[in-house]
Amino acid sequence: MGFTERLRGPDLVLSSWSTIPDPIVAEALARDGWDACTIDLQHGMIGYAEARGLVMTISALGKPVIVRLPLDGASIGARMLDLGVNGVIAPMINTAEDAEAFVAAMQFPPRGRRSWGAYRAVASGGYDRLDYLHEANGRLALFAMVETREAVDNLEAIARTPGLTGLFVGPSELTISMTNGRGFEPDREPEVMEAMDRVVAIASENGLCPGIFTPNTAQAAARIERGFRFVTVGSDMSFIAASSAQALQALRRS
Repeated sequence: MGFTERLRGPDLVLSSWSTIPDPIVAEALARDGWDACTIDLQHGMIGYAEARGLVMTISALGKPVIVRLPLDGASIGARMLDLGVNGVIAPMINTAEDAEAFVAAMQFPPRGRRSWGAYRAVASGGYDRLDYLHEANGRLALFAMVETREAVDNLEAIARTPGLTGLFVGPSELTISMTNGRGFEPDREPEVMEAMDRVVAIASENGLCPGIFTPNTAQAAARIERGFRFVTVGSDMSFIAASSAQALQALRRS
């Protein structure tokens, strides 16, 4: 079963989250038991050249690679697909028109307007070029991020966009938007939690995968309980900081 097919099924898919522009760190995560590895090009410290190294390292270890794009990231998204990533997450998809433009930029004609240049994706995947051209649209995992009240208001229309694989909640951004900047912790805001439940319900109704970013294992477990199936947990930076603090505290107490 391919990665995108797995996302469309009932399985839980757990992903790491990379923000550090160093293949050695990405390699350490890819060697763990994560189902996939996600690279953050929006808020992490990673540009195209660094992302290229991370993609090649992770994919060489047999792990699916997802890239969260920067704002207005259609151009770099297509370049990531040319490198052979398995999917992309697009931020700030607020309307059906946003979703349609995102999908079109990531897919070849006749379903989209992606240009040809997937030389590494073809070579690294062992594909025939014509087969890749004909089958790439169905292989790619495309997630639209739900981060604003406007996106919640337009959920049904966004979810009906042909070519989407899933809806992916940015919980802090969604909370900031729905509380008019009062806070960013969704669990303190019943309206935000209801909106997250709507994402799960509408995604499921439309055959999409509900996904979400979580900062730690406790929130990840809570989101899984609510029905999210593609869940990213923490980040490379947070894992390093937490492990460092834990070691230091244990020694201070000894």
